[in-house]
Amino acid sequence: AMRTRTASAVAPTLKAARGAAALELLVAEGFAEDLGIRALNRAARVCALAKAGDREAARAAAALVEEEAPAVWSLALPDAWALALASRASEPSSSSTAPPPGEERSVLSELETALRRRVARPDFPGMAPALWEQLLDLAAHAACGGASRAALEAVDRLPLS
Repeated sequence: AMRTRTASAVAPTLKAARGAAALELLVAEGFAEDLGIRALNRAARVCALAKAGDREAARAAAALVEEEAPAVWSLALPDAWALALASRASEPSSSSTAPPPGEERSVLSELETALRRRVARPDFPGMAPALWEQLLDLAAHAACGGASRAALEAVDRLPLS
């Protein structure tokens, strides 16, 4: 039998109200998550920083990974991951060991550390397969072989939902 569901929303424009009502229906049926304005703003900030090439994007993305639901990650993590790979490729070649005390960690290692900590938590539900594939593709096409290997190893250890 066919089921009918209705939703209503108030917004400044008709288009925004329809969008909000559509989201309400998708959330109610389990096809989307209501991420909340705070999470959306944090993800938008990470994207803006990453697209500007700002290394602060790694810190913002690491905080996002540790504090927000994995559903939010797909909005910002690919941009931060691409910046991390590009930053790693532009670093002087050295061993893949940790930097000496006082030196800044690489953008890639900062993201790897945040992901490892989050994955280790018992409440971690797993990463969305589509996001995992995006990170894998970005790693596979990195210009620097060392960055590519490090990123592929990091992605390999992430459990899927």
